[in-house]
Amino acid sequence: AFAKYAKFYPEIEYVFDRIVENGAKIALFTNRNAHDIQALLDANPNIKKNICFFVGSDMVQNKKPDPEGINICSEKLNVAKKDILYVGDSPCDYGAANAANVDFYYVDRYKNRAIPVKEHATIEDILN
Repeated sequence: AFAKYAKFYPEIEYVFDRIVENGAKIALFTNRNAHDIQALLDANPNIKKNICFFVGSDMVQNKKPDPEGINICSEKLNVAKKDILYVGDSPCDYGAANAANVDFYYVDRYKNRAIPVKEHATIEDILN
């Protein structure tokens, strides 16, 4: 039922296409369970095609802000932490990135000024 009602933000397909065209890999780390995420990706093949790997909440012992999911993605895709840019829109995303010691880009969807980052941006800004 989650995939029936959940939607990706409208710009995600475009942004993911550009990221992959530029040679980067995309992995997802979410506090949703793997079944829900797989169903959502299956319902959105134009987004799914760009996802190399994902980690759902039931695939880790510790949910965000614990860095376990980031560590799993790093190992699975054989990407060094120094080469990871974690993009998120919540305090638990920031906490996970900080705990994993990876770069973080905050997409301010909710005007959450509690997240201590220098700039608040839109996801399209990643491409500029």
